[in-house]
Amino acid sequence: MLKSILILAKYPDSMCLRDGYFQRILSIDKELNEFNRYYIDYSYKKIIPSIVKIKDGVFIICTQKYNPIGILRIVRVIYKLDAVYIHSVFSLGNILHIIYYFMAKNRIFDMHGVVPEEFKMQGRMFAYQISNRVESFAARRANTIIGVTKRMIDHISKKYSLTERINFIILPIIPPTKSLSINIQQKKLNSIIYCGGLQTWQQTNMMLRYLHDNCINNEFIFLVPQPAELTYKYTTIYGADFPCIACSVDSGKIEEWYAKYSFGLVFREDVLVNNVACPTKLIEYFQNDIVPIVDTSNIGDFMDMGYSFVRYNQKLPPKDVWRQKIVQNREVFKKICAINEKGLIKLKMSI
Repeated sequence: MLKSILILAKYPDSMCLRDGYFQRILSIDKELNEFNRYYIDYSYKKIIPSIVKIKDGVFIICTQKYNPIGILRIVRVIYKLDAVYIHSVFSLGNILHIIYYFMAKNRIFDMHGVVPEEFKMQGRMFAYQISNRVESFAARRANTIIGVTKRMIDHISKKYSLTERINFIILPIIPPTKSLSINIQQKKLNSIIYCGGLQTWQQTNMMLRYLHDNCINNEFIFLVPQPAELTYKYTTIYGADFPCIACSVDSGKIEEWYAKYSFGLVFREDVLVNNVACPTKLIEYFQNDIVPIVDTSNIGDFMDMGYSFVRYNQKLPPKDVWRQKIVQNREVFKKICAINEKGLIKLKMSI
């Protein structure tokens, strides 16, 4: 008989998948296809809840959030299942999920990131205090804690003085890709790409300054969800037209752009949130033979693995040095994949 787990989250649909949070949920789900996975959908309007099978191994508990019949149905499911899995402290965003997590006999806490410190970095001190309490509850009661880097595991272990009884797992975020094999002859050497959002922690102003200072001798492209916002910001700051392409592209087309560019922007501040992170963008650059241009190199476990990069205040290297960096980062990517495979084995054993 297949083992079963309850994931305290909505099952990702096509509308959700631009969000990295749901990308992680779907990525983990695909790796756990040998188990029955139950998700919760609170958008259900009918009084009588139901459990719907949407594909092999995936079941949706459809109910209104505070429907007593639905609550009873979920409680019965919890007692029958082998584990309850939460994706970051956001999964415990309502009191019912805290109760469901507490009731479980086997609790798995996938951190995703250091959420309290992210709120603190944004100056949202009330959210910081609340999420700290939720994180403490989740971590101290977990049987298994998953971090995307070793540094993240070290951080949570030290923060709450966690004992060795907890099963710690390192499970990096690895985006799906068609192939690691890129025809580097297609790439233009003095070409720089940025693909991502325009959030504050992406250091948009710093990227625009880098663009302004280096656009004469290099070719740039920015693939962003709101290109008009980016171009307006540049024009406001520098009083000039945006000097390169800025556009929004379908996620399925991004690799076609990656195949043409040699360097990629990854600007992060040297703070805890980034020191323990595993940016999806950085992994994508490794997968597509793009050398990262960084503000701080102190990102996640990558320095310990020996990744190669260019600092934002350095000149771009010649072709032979760029090739060496590509080879070095391919080896780093192999190490990340090996850690991921080992982590998945440990995760399946913990259920």
